[in-house]
Amino acid sequence: MKFYQLIAIAFLYCAAPVNGQDAPASDTTKTTVTTTKSGDSTQATAVTPPPKSKGCSDCRSNNNSRYNIRWMMFDVGITTYLYNDAFNLPQSLDVYELDYSRSYHVNWRVFEQRINVDRRGFVSISQGLNFEWQNYSFINDYVFEPKQPVVTPVLSETPFSKNRLLTQLVSVPVELHIESNPRHLSRSFHLSAGVTGGFLYGANQRTKNEDNGDKNKVRDDFNLNKFRLGWIGRIGYGPINFYVANSITPLFKKGEGPELIPIQIGLTVIPF
Repeated sequence: MKFYQLIAIAFLYCAAPVNGQDAPASDTTKTTVTTTKSGDSTQATAVTPPPKSKGCSDCRSNNNSRYNIRWMMFDVGITTYLYNDAFNLPQSLDVYELDYSRSYHVNWRVFEQRINVDRRGFVSISQGLNFEWQNYSFINDYVFEPKQPVVTPVLSETPFSKNRLLTQLVSVPVELHIESNPRHLSRSFHLSAGVTGGFLYGANQRTKNEDNGDKNKVRDDFNLNKFRLGWIGRIGYGPINFYVANSITPLFKKGEGPELIPIQIGLTVIPF
């Protein structure tokens, strides 16, 4: 499936109306006035505007609604993996040794819809739609042979100045949120945890020759798992938030590559 088709599906899904959403409160107050003139009764209706509320630049919009939608958030951090519950890889897996300065994770959170559990919004459950890019930058000069029954790394005859494997996923998270100050999110302590399921829709390995600068890009699934399942946790205050995402599905298919467990750590960018 092409990336632009996924984008179209995402926005169609986001644009779907929410059933049962509370109707917004009326912004006017009607007052009935009865007057009497020469024995005849005359009825008139006056419209009185509601009293002005105090300013609140960071209050959650439509706070009386049980449903709230937030758009265009980003997770930005580093991506790595665990082997036998450790970050350090054995010498036999030096093929997968990472350059952390170039190994990054970007998660475009297209939207997040929250459903309040309590009336005031201290506790809520969310669902959303994400597009993820996990960029694994390797220290050593190995390339993966495409369309092989198992992962087949081959040492390059020429050194690389860049050697990275990029995985592209679309994912759906479901999280439980706790807010200390739901009406003022920029002054609220945030805590959330949940699960996420993803689908791998693209992968490629890109290299750059250190001697002559030639670039090469190979598209393949490289025996990567198509479906991902994991958990995610977030903690922060106001606009400063941290996240940890840990897959419970290995990076490669069972029996076709080493059992590397992806993990991402970084910052969440939340617009208010």
